[in-house]
Amino acid sequence: MIEVVVVVGISGGQLFVIVWGVTALGILGWFWRGRDRRPQRERGPLVFSYSIGQDWLKLRDRGMTADWQVYPSSRWNYALAVDPAAQSQKITVTEHELGDRPFAAEGTPMQLQVKAKLLPSWMATEGTAGVVPESPVESAEKEETISLIPYAAAKLRITSFPRLKESS
Repeated sequence: MIEVVVVVGISGGQLFVIVWGVTALGILGWFWRGRDRRPQRERGPLVFSYSIGQDWLKLRDRGMTADWQVYPSSRWNYALAVDPAAQSQKITVTEHELGDRPFAAEGTPMQLQVKAKLLPSWMATEGTAGVVPESPVESAEKEETISLIPYAAAKLRITSFPRLKESS
């Protein structure tokens, strides 16, 4: 694990985050941007997502393939604790050796750990995640650390998050 320094700001109504750190692979940099003020995580070509637990239901066979439906089996409705006014923040980055299946959720070579809180008011609508709430949002839930993995490794995922209102 390594610690990295994060600079957060708002430009033109868009949240941005620049992340710099040094790893065994050398200097790395990230740029986060939020569409409609919703934070998203990127590192170079990698976009990071929260991987939701999955329950798969086979609907029918279609010859050599089948139709499936997937349901969330874990909580997914998180708001991230990022502070656009802060000069720096710490995000824990975990790096692993590149394995045989780099895009399997259980074997990703890199993960980001970020602070978040559940947002009970953000619910599923007609079987899908509801519209991402406008940031900043408030939550009375306990702060947790969640892991974000590369987008392609998370088959059921949340990639855009609301931002938590800073607590006073």
